[in-house]
This record gives sequence, structure tokens and C-alpha cells, in this order.
Amino acid sequence: VEFQVEDPALEVACQPKLLARALINILINGIEASPSKGVVTVTAKQKEDKVIFEVENLGSSIPPGEMEDLFLPFHTTKKNGTGLGLPISDSIVRSHRGEIFVRSGANRTAFSVQIPLELEGRESPRPADRARTAAGVALLG
Repeated sequence: VEFQVEDPALEVACQPKLLARALINILINGIEASPSKGVVTVTAKQKEDKVIFEVENLGSSIPPGEMEDLFLPFHTTKKNGTGLGLPISDSIVRSHRGEIFVRSGANRTAFSVQIPLELEGRESPRPADRARTAAGVALLG
């Protein structure tokens, strides 16, 4: 896994444990879909008033017919999968007023998680409510 952070001082207001769970679910899927010793890249950057986390893997692409079912509960293509990882991630991201976008083709798949930098109606986080993603982005609760 390779991490690329545009700005190491990037901070996002969120529920840190939940957002970390959503990103971990997506990262695990990327790792499992990659060939042995394949590269999975996690990128974090700010674009206007949003933070964008992207998980991209080089491996098999997602067939077009599968794309529309990715976030359905219990839909899985894995022998031992539950089909709950992506629906849970989607629910968490939506609870942060964000969205997940998927691009796939030519043996490359990328999941892009986009959430607002600030959560409306939330007080500024206390220092004790900070967590950092593996990519080095501060998640502020």
C-alpha cells in the first residue's frame, strides 16, 4: 500500500472512528482485488471545500453490470464475503454528507470518497478528538 497526501496538515471534521472504518473497508476491498504483490494507492487531497480520499488498485476491473450492485447489502463476489463492507462505507460517508464514486476499467479500479471539510452544526473539535488516518490526514471529531 502506498500513501500520497497532498497536504500533511489537511484536517477534516468528522466522526473519526466511523470515517476510518469506511476507508478501511474500501482499502481491504482494494487489497483483496489486487494481484499478489499488487500496488494499492491511497491518496488524500483537498479540492475546494471537500476532502477526497481515493483508493486505487491495479487488478481486475469491475464488470459494468456489477457497478450498479456494489453498494447493495449482501451483494458479494467473494467466496467468504458478507456483502456488507461497501454498504456500510456508503452509509458512513453519506452520514458525513459525502459521496463515493467508482471508476473501473483497463485492470484498474478507484473508489473516491468525497466529504465536506466541515460538518454543519458541529462545534470545533477538541484536541483529544483527533485521529489520523494511515495517510496522515487528521480526522477531527
